[in-house]
Amino acid sequence: GLNTGAAISPNGKMMALILSKDKQVELYLKAVESQTMRRLTYDKAVEASPCFSPDGKWICYLSDASGRPELYICDLNGRQKQKLPSVGREALTPDWSTDNKIVYVTRIDGEYRLAILDMKNKRNELVPNLTGRWESPSWASDNRHIVCSQTFDGGQKSSLFIIDTFTGKKRQL
Repeated sequence: GLNTGAAISPNGKMMALILSKDKQVELYLKAVESQTMRRLTYDKAVEASPCFSPDGKWICYLSDASGRPELYICDLNGRQKQKLPSVGREALTPDWSTDNKIVYVTRIDGEYRLAILDMKNKRNELVPNLTGRWESPSWASDNRHIVCSQTFDGGQKSSLFIIDTFTGKKRQL
């Protein structure tokens, strides 16, 4: 089956992961030090790309339950689930900062742009001055910069960049 998209909790004790263990792609929570595992989602949708909240009490993940990939969160029991507001036609590869913001890739007008959801007020903003095809953003410890890849030349080339989310300025690595 499919075993992909894992994230370690802030305290290092739990791991959120995507498995097709029961012939359906679902979100699971597993103890790092044991075989104890709990299935958190039970639906026909495909889940992907889990990441933990800074306090380790919530998991953000993608689900296509609405017909397209969107951001969702659930508690560690899988009982409290909520679809999050996003911009664009689909949301991809989220990462949660320690100051409670989720960066993700979104498709707008055929481009894959970077967006940030502030979990304090549930407002979305696009990272300014960036167009193109961006992938897999990850927060730096300063909660201002992200590292991510950009694909260009018709998908033939890609490179890693550090991006200032306040200004949109990028520096190729």
